[in-house]
Amino acid sequence: PAAGQWVRLEVAANLVGLEGKTLNGMAFTLFGGRATWDAAGKKAP
Repeated sequence: PAAGQWVRLEVAANLVGLEGKTLNGMAFTLFGGRATWDAAGKKAP
């Protein structure tokens, strides 16, 4: 992404084996570079 711009990252639950599962937590890991995290959660299909 361009420097100074926000980017929305969406991942479908079925693509990571989470469809129909209960999620009890999330973690974000950055390998190199710089990032700022904002709101995180789920959205209706």
